[in-house]
Formats: sequence, C-alpha cells, structure tokens
Amino acid sequence: MNAQIQSFTSQATYGLVVDETTGQATDCGCKDRIYRKQYKPSCKHMVAFNASFEAEVERAARFLALKSMVQGMEETARCYREMQYDPRFA
Repeated sequence: MNAQIQSFTSQATYGLVVDETTGQATDCGCKDRIYRKQYKPSCKHMVAFNASFEAEVERAARFLALKSMVQGMEETARCYREMQYDPRFA
C-alpha cells in the first residue's frame, strides 16, 4: 500500500510504502532515504508515520476497552431495572 506524507521542512510530499500486514512504513521516497539507505534503516518520515500508526492502534485499543466497560455497566443497570420491577425480587 502507498501513502503520502508531508515534508517537515518544505511543501514537498513523499511517497511511503506501507506493509499491509503490519501497517509499518517500509520505504520512503525522500532524498535522505534514497541517498543514505546503507547508513540509516529508516528516515524521519517513516519514524513519524510508524509512531502515529502505533498511537492510533493504542487509541483504538483504549476505545474498545472503554466501550466494553460501558456495555458491561449498561447491562448491569438493565438487570437492576428489571429486578426493581419484578415482583419476585420485592
């Protein structure tokens, strides 16, 4: 999969190659990545993309955990309401 990322210092945009299974950037079209490939395994654009991807995954995991907790609280409240009006529990 390909993605575009804005340069940090200019108006240029660079193409990123993203691994679809891991969601991590594997290659970048910036000059730093092209000319210094043997010295640096990843450029700052790839590092920023990977960090934002990890942050988004963490945010999604927190959202799902909170959603599950709220659903459990709603289920408990529903059970209490049913018990409140059920003559068997009076």
